[in-house]
Amino acid sequence: INAEYMGIGEVFSDQSCNVAYIDQGAVDATLDYPNSWIIKNVFGGQQSLKGLDGVLSNWNQFPQNGRYQATFLDNHDNPRFLNVYPNKITQLKNAIVWLMFSTGIPIIYYGTEQGFSGGADPANREPLWSSNYNTNSDLYIFINATINARKNLKPWTYSFATKYSADQVYAWQKGNTLIVVSNQNYNIKVTIGGLSIASGTVLNDQLLSGFSGTVENGQITVTLTNGLPLVLSGGSGPTPDKCTVSNRVDCGYVGINQQQCEAKGCCWIPSPTSGVPWCYFANNATLVQ
Repeated sequence: INAEYMGIGEVFSDQSCNVAYIDQGAVDATLDYPNSWIIKNVFGGQQSLKGLDGVLSNWNQFPQNGRYQATFLDNHDNPRFLNVYPNKITQLKNAIVWLMFSTGIPIIYYGTEQGFSGGADPANREPLWSSNYNTNSDLYIFINATINARKNLKPWTYSFATKYSADQVYAWQKGNTLIVVSNQNYNIKVTIGGLSIASGTVLNDQLLSGFSGTVENGQITVTLTNGLPLVLSGGSGPTPDKCTVSNRVDCGYVGINQQQCEAKGCCWIPSPTSGVPWCYFANNATLVQ
């Protein structure tokens, strides 16, 4: 790897071919195509999350255990995640957290933050201006929170240590940060052990759930509300405004408008994503009857 720059190549082939290009010095790293399919299948396709162990094994074949692999979910050549797995918003959020906190250099393709769901090229190259560059969309808010957490916690500076591997939940530790993901969209409660974090340490979610738990004897019990991921660290979590929520709960009815919605004490933010309510409950909302 050059100290000042590196070359990443696109090798649209299997694992062995990607490894060969790097081993022969053709490129420093590649777009992580072989593992992108596994990642999309275990989250969007809800195959066993134990498949992520295979991704780690594949990464170990690359220099520095895949640290320089360019990881992605959506791109301009293949159908988007939400095209292959329609309405799997929660699963997409979990996959994004895996992308941002596992290994490699994560790439977020434009439009993912707007819930774009285009199919094969050119349908996956939607004009971004059709979204009005919405910075209040559910996925935009979530991805922004995830990026901020990544910047603050610097997961790339720590080694990867798996702490829980099961069909529906996967957890790993990076430094003093514990990341927990799922491929479901309902509440999941699980105890994760083997942590190298001191007893009595309070871990707070750095995303949007507000979850907080305490490590005791190397373990912690967590709840993934509606299956949403957790990025747990000893630092205080973000303080979202009243309309920043991790999962929108419908507060309206068919035909409700913005004035009627806000009169109920709820939030009104349009979303281009099918099934995501425009009128939804705010944080700590008190419903006006």
